[in-house]
Amino acid sequence: MSRDAAFDYLSNGPMCLVALDSSTGKPVQVNETFENYMGPLFKFQGYRFVSAATEGPDQEKLANAIEMVVEGRSNKATVRNVEMVTLSGDAGMPIRRFFDWTIGKGTDHCVLLFGEQVNEQDTEQREKDLELVDFFQNAPIALHWLSGDGIVIWANQTELDVLGYTAEEYIGQPIMKFCPDEEQLVLEIFKQLGSGNTIRDVPVRFRTKDGRIVDLLIDSNVKYDKEGKFSHTRCFIRDDTGRKVRDARAKLLLEETKRSLKMLDNFMSRSLHHMRTPLHVLQNTCDVVLTNVQLRVAQGLATPDDLDSLVLLQDATDHIAEAVQMVQDITDLSIFDQGREYDVKPEQVDLVSFGKSCLTSLKHVPSTVHISLEFSGGGPATIISEGSILHRILRRLLENAIVSTEEGSVTLIIGYSAGRCTFSVVDTGPGVSPDETEHREGTLPLIFQRYHQQFIPEETTDFDKASDLRKKIEDGISSHRKNGLGIGLSLSYHLVLSLGGDLRYSSAPGMTKFWFSLPASPSGGSLVSDLPCAKYTREILVLDEGMSSINLAEDTVAAKRKFQPMEEEKSMDEEPEIVVQKQKIASQGLKAMETPGVLVVEDTDACAKLLMMMLTKMNCSPTRASNGQEAVDIIRNSNASMFNLILMDLRMPVMDGLEATRIIKHELMSKIPVIALTGDGGEEIRGIVDEIGFEEFHNKPMKRAALKEVVEKYTLLS
Repeated sequence: MSRDAAFDYLSNGPMCLVALDSSTGKPVQVNETFENYMGPLFKFQGYRFVSAATEGPDQEKLANAIEMVVEGRSNKATVRNVEMVTLSGDAGMPIRRFFDWTIGKGTDHCVLLFGEQVNEQDTEQREKDLELVDFFQNAPIALHWLSGDGIVIWANQTELDVLGYTAEEYIGQPIMKFCPDEEQLVLEIFKQLGSGNTIRDVPVRFRTKDGRIVDLLIDSNVKYDKEGKFSHTRCFIRDDTGRKVRDARAKLLLEETKRSLKMLDNFMSRSLHHMRTPLHVLQNTCDVVLTNVQLRVAQGLATPDDLDSLVLLQDATDHIAEAVQMVQDITDLSIFDQGREYDVKPEQVDLVSFGKSCLTSLKHVPSTVHISLEFSGGGPATIISEGSILHRILRRLLENAIVSTEEGSVTLIIGYSAGRCTFSVVDTGPGVSPDETEHREGTLPLIFQRYHQQFIPEETTDFDKASDLRKKIEDGISSHRKNGLGIGLSLSYHLVLSLGGDLRYSSAPGMTKFWFSLPASPSGGSLVSDLPCAKYTREILVLDEGMSSINLAEDTVAAKRKFQPMEEEKSMDEEPEIVVQKQKIASQGLKAMETPGVLVVEDTDACAKLLMMMLTKMNCSPTRASNGQEAVDIIRNSNASMFNLILMDLRMPVMDGLEATRIIKHELMSKIPVIALTGDGGEEIRGIVDEIGFEEFHNKPMKRAALKEVVEKYTLLS
């Protein structure tokens, strides 16, 4: 039968009809019945019909029958019950059906195949097929099948929508046509799949119809035929654009965090460098004035005001010395950052006197923390090192332990182990948090990092982790519960290295220990004595060392008595800085005559003393709390009329002023006015202060005139 006659006769007949090119085996023409049952011509036109539509034994069976007709060994061949992959319907979902095929030779170098479907499916089965087709066709994830040659056999509507192609433009095409610059990746994917592996979350780029490049993630495995041969892939693709954007944002945020820390380093170094000279001048000036006032006291020439000034001047001198040391700490850290070696000047260090000086030099030790010194013996009482550096290290370690231990003990232990002189600082505080103990190979332990204790990776693709890291660093740096810069342990770590040691630590709730050891290299040969085994408390050491200070204090008390005027000798013209108005006496009665109570919440002794002195001269009755928790306890345990005003510092240990005021205002429901005092005048902190409900906000130090105005405004005084 001629090809034209066959298609004229069976164009819409009950049988499928397909004409194959005799040399290539590819379809060149199909009738309408074929397209209804098997699928449109374009889905089969690009490859051998037998390879595309059948597999396994059925493929071989059908191929042999066609070959017999093409070679002329038979004019006609019939193959029954051939399982075919049909791609019909709007969805084009591959569905397997059985056909009987009759093969005959046509004209124009064609082979004609007549197919009849076996066992027409009933209505129920068709509904099941349609449901299954809809499930895959409109799945929320894109799907496609690839032949072993990388040809797209089928793709669901979701994938076509993602890429913007029609089925005719996509199905039957090499997948490489849609994956620009991804040839090596696609070949590697097929290599992995051919080895029986399943691939997951492999990033790949596809080109859409409008020319855009979209980032996708692909999951895939292989469908094998009954003989275990490669049949086709099953590929699932998902949009990866969101992940790419998050990765880029994470990378940008991490780089910004690193840059911010570098800028903080530079800012601290440059700013404190400019403070060095004026601080030294101020320190020397205070030392001279302090010496002169002490001399006047010793000679009995001081007035009561001189004696009050002496106390404030001594506190101010201590704070200036701490500021000078802070500048030096920042400078030294910059030296270590540059890779320069620290200039160590070895000298003979007497361990007993050195250990005692470490304890007596400590300032502002809470009464709830017991400080002690232990010598465990085991070696000479003298070593060769630089005492000033060693003192800085141990002072930082001791101060860190004291801050961490709200109630308990801190012990400095000096002894010997394995022939080296060992220094240990042990406290009974809550211990170091697990995050701070994390240590990555090749990096500085987190606890010894400056400003914060967070691990900063070289790179990250997790935006949530990068964001959380930055927030932890910002919270650590801006914490209102930390007075220091967060560089003490970092500095100690590098200083110990410069002395030839290695600072280490161990931590558990109730016992944290920092320790290091130095070479035991005493001078003097046999004349050097052994380190004794002894134990001292800080109270005893301060008492032994401070007899001159005690005598000076006694002189101060005596001088105050000497210059204290008798009550009847007071001038009638003397008036306190603030007096009670007659109108207020009339309106408030005897309550107007009461001395206003002011609660001063300040952790810095010098600032607290200065405020309390000014308040006393304003005829107020000041009470001091050293931190927010103390203030909360005082307000909770006092009657409502005890205090007329609260002056609240914001940055304090234990509990900061923000949290304390929140409790006083919203939990204790106190109506006492609270004035915020802080050195941080930024808009952010002002917003927090307003939100909590502070009555006013003032920068430190608060001038006498401003304090007087606040007292007049919020008490009965004028």
